[in-house]
Amino acid sequence: MEVSMLIIGGTLMAVTLVYLALNKEQRNCLIGDIKIGGRRASSAAILPCSISPEKQVSAGYPYGDTLPPSRRHVLSEMNDVPLPLLDEMSPIVFNFKALFTPVTDFRDEPCVPKLIVKILKEGKRPLLEYKNTWHVEHVVLPALEKWAAEKEEKGLVESGWKVTTLDESPWFKRWEEK
Repeated sequence: MEVSMLIIGGTLMAVTLVYLALNKEQRNCLIGDIKIGGRRASSAAILPCSISPEKQVSAGYPYGDTLPPSRRHVLSEMNDVPLPLLDEMSPIVFNFKALFTPVTDFRDEPCVPKLIVKILKEGKRPLLEYKNTWHVEHVVLPALEKWAAEKEEKGLVESGWKVTTLDESPWFKRWEEK
């Protein structure tokens, strides 16, 4: 039970952190109009685009040609939603390929447990409530605090380290060994 709660917590945090790391334009590339409670849903509501700037899709991209014949009818049913309205609509992330990391993997990474503890304790409450971190915090927080203390005892993290974004980001010391 405890391990599954840690995995769920890690998944939620990974998705949140990855999503927040994107700029507004990149987030718009990942968002589609979803049908919930009888509202319109379409994964083709906006043109596909890439997170990487060198792989932008032009407006004349023949998106229908990429779909299998059985799914091409979706294009005739889609709504065109202007990108600025998507933020106001509070859409759900759609077609988002996130890297899911079990929280237990953070145990052997210096600084990361303490960094996540800070995010969970001092992060914006509305965002954390929206991401439903409350149901795993009672398991994840004590484990992360314990692992952060272990790092200080072993000398992997300086005692009294001020929690900040890692200088080695996205790497950490001895990342190659992992």
